[in-house]
Amino acid sequence: RVTQKRPFTIHISSFKKAAKAIEVANTLIQKKDPAVATPIMIPGRGMWYRVLIDFYENRQQAETAATVLKNRKFHYVRVMKRPWAIALDIPRQESGKKDLQTALRQFGFSVYDPSPPLSSSPDQILVGAFKTKNEATPFARRLQDAGFKTKVLRR
Repeated sequence: RVTQKRPFTIHISSFKKAAKAIEVANTLIQKKDPAVATPIMIPGRGMWYRVLIDFYENRQQAETAATVLKNRKFHYVRVMKRPWAIALDIPRQESGKKDLQTALRQFGFSVYDPSPPLSSSPDQILVGAFKTKNEATPFARRLQDAGFKTKVLRR
């Protein structure tokens, strides 16, 4: 269950290769920027991987944060409403959590642990940021086919 609706995010870059998007997101996380990588199928262009910064309750909060990013010399900064995500159950053991992060990278997702958490369950994480439920569903199915328990929900 989502504790607090935060449908807005800031798109800062896109890549054709998942590994590059995840690398950029991880570099930003190391610098204390709340970044995440997520796949997206763009009609006529194929699969892309976006790097997003944080999640916000409303457009004004996101626009304010976007201004800060622009002042920090981020070249591309675009506020987007992406209210749909995929909820995944996470293993209780620390080794299982690392395995989960590794497995998700194969699908172009990176894991970001926002504060406050987006989910009320400590045994659940949210991945992805999608415009519609229909946009999220194929990615949830791929994760299900790989053995994950998923649910598409509003973020």
